[in-house]
Amino acid sequence: QTDSFIATLIPRSSFQIAYTEEEMSADHNKAYSNYTSPLGAAMLMNRLFTEGLIDDEKQSFIKNTLKECKTGVDRIAAPLLDKEGVVIAHKTGSGYVNENGVLAAHN
Repeated sequence: QTDSFIATLIPRSSFQIAYTEEEMSADHNKAYSNYTSPLGAAMLMNRLFTEGLIDDEKQSFIKNTLKECKTGVDRIAAPLLDKEGVVIAHKTGSGYVNENGVLAAHN
């Protein structure tokens, strides 16, 4: 359902949602079937916040959720954390360690 909706907003080639978080937790190999390109993510955010696709309450919820994200602050956002006036709103994927000890699906 989510996959079909997003396909109406951004190019199908830029993302795929095949499995839920629960399904991926049960079978880590399924995590590789869900993906989004950086451009696809940017296009989706742009459409959500500039074209009135969702109401102000839902926009605020999404923005606040992204601002409150505490995972991944040591990654791409790290150089910006101490900059005055910069607000970081992001969502990272923290992945898992596979049976070979390799950190997978980490972004």
